[in-house]
Amino acid sequence: MIKVLIVDDSTVFSDLFTKILKSDSEIEIVGRARNGLEAVELVDKLRPNVITMDISMPVMDGVTATEEIMKRRPTPIIIVSSLVNKKETNICFNALKAGAVDVVEKPIITALSDYKELEDELIRRIKVAAGVKLFTPLWVYKGRGKKEASKIDEEQAVKKAGELHKKIKRIIVIGASTGGPVAINTVLSALPPDFPVPCLVVQHIAKGFLDGLVDWLGKECRIKVKIANQSENLECGTAYFPPEDEDIGFYKNEAIKIYKSQPYEGHRPSITTMMKGAAEAFGAGVIGVLLTGMGRDGVEGLKAIRAAGGRTIVQDEATSAVFGMPKEAIDSNAADYVLPVDRIAKHIMMMV
Repeated sequence: MIKVLIVDDSTVFSDLFTKILKSDSEIEIVGRARNGLEAVELVDKLRPNVITMDISMPVMDGVTATEEIMKRRPTPIIIVSSLVNKKETNICFNALKAGAVDVVEKPIITALSDYKELEDELIRRIKVAAGVKLFTPLWVYKGRGKKEASKIDEEQAVKKAGELHKKIKRIIVIGASTGGPVAINTVLSALPPDFPVPCLVVQHIAKGFLDGLVDWLGKECRIKVKIANQSENLECGTAYFPPEDEDIGFYKNEAIKIYKSQPYEGHRPSITTMMKGAAEAFGAGVIGVLLTGMGRDGVEGLKAIRAAGGRTIVQDEATSAVFGMPKEAIDSNAADYVLPVDRIAKHIMMMV
């Protein structure tokens, strides 16, 4: 049984989650808390396998509660946000940085019957979260400024890479799923602002959270982070995300192409679709990176990159929240390098 603690100051919403989760025979509701402080106190007593955590609550908010729980008794936490404004979405990603493993949208509820769209997705996310391997959040950069945390020893490599970029076209493509926002932040925030190669990124994320993710990463990273536009020309030192529910590829002149294809492995945007497009357009100039996540999306993409002469990096098991996609890539012989997430950016710099 997966024991779940529901944390929300809204009785209506707690009732909704209880009704949804009780419909699955593998899930047991062990408690409900009305604020973060109650949640912190109940974790030691109830020892839940998964916690659903609201953001805006009295007494103690969801981010503070997440930090406290991760210090006292690390537990998979799913952040629930109503997406009221940009400020709250930024808070959601700060909660992920604090140790939460996933984020879902709180639906607009008018009656307990208005949950059908949410039911399957919420139960799936609860079960994925229950299998997440927790480790101390990446406090690698705790107490250090962004500049110092992002500093890379290979300054000469940056200069050399800039010169090389005039002769050979290169691109970095990165894919992630569960646990990905923090992993992506760890990689991108370690790149210098004059990084001489553009990056494309696909993150499997709940509908409505892409803008917040990009805005949060933009504040965390020294390179530019943005949502790509149709026919936009690639620029070095910029990380591009495809718009929500769209795939990203390239026109023959290598400008960005935004389009809809069939979902791959149930995902659109798809990591594999992005990587295959990059391999076709840039050949041996592609470095593919596959980070933490559930499923197989990205595995065939890495294979395509290797077949085109490019190189591939996969996040290791020790630092992956979910060692699904990375393991599939390793088992499929699609990984040139298997690295801890905090060493990937440095290795990219050396490869470039």
